[in-house]
Amino acid sequence: DIPLPGSFPRDLRLAAMTTFDPMVLPGAPVRPITAMGTNGAAAIVYNGGGTGYPTYKRIEFRDLWFTGFLDRAIEAIAYDANGRTTITRLVVSGCHVDDSAYGFLFSCKIGSAELSGNVFTALATAGTDGASAINIGSKYDVDMAYTGNIIVRDNIVVGATASGVSAEQHAIVVFGYDVSITGNIVKDNVSVNSGAMGVSVK
Repeated sequence: DIPLPGSFPRDLRLAAMTTFDPMVLPGAPVRPITAMGTNGAAAIVYNGGGTGYPTYKRIEFRDLWFTGFLDRAIEAIAYDANGRTTITRLVVSGCHVDDSAYGFLFSCKIGSAELSGNVFTALATAGTDGASAINIGSKYDVDMAYTGNIIVRDNIVVGATASGVSAEQHAIVVFGYDVSITGNIVKDNVSVNSGAMGVSVK
């Protein structure tokens, strides 16, 4: 048996009367979860291809650290001529993506989204897509008509590089309507063979 520390409530009905984390022993700082990839393509994938095109009511990520991925840290890209994945509400906040090919790609229909306070450093790819840190929505009209109410604020993108032939570099790109992009910082955004844009709304 592990003895309960003195600050742990003996009766869970008293939990609201004190501050405690039942998963962390006293004195241990609460740390974000770290996902590390070596040959991993992507950390988290929402892909309904082959099994239908699901609707996710809410997807939320906070305070995660992704490092060393060959593809996107988080992606939702299942679509074809027959359907699209749908996310009703999306929140990604306080995450850090480092030394990977891309950041977040949600190429699907999105009812509303907020991406705030995320940091992207040393994104680099030789692919033709460009090393986008944040990509919301898709270029197809059928998706843009259903993707809106997007807030992208207070994110930082430093050192994103696309070296592929004809790869345009967009640090932040949003396809949709009713889009608010404020307080973001983009620095050293480079495309070796084509144009580079810090922010693109289409």
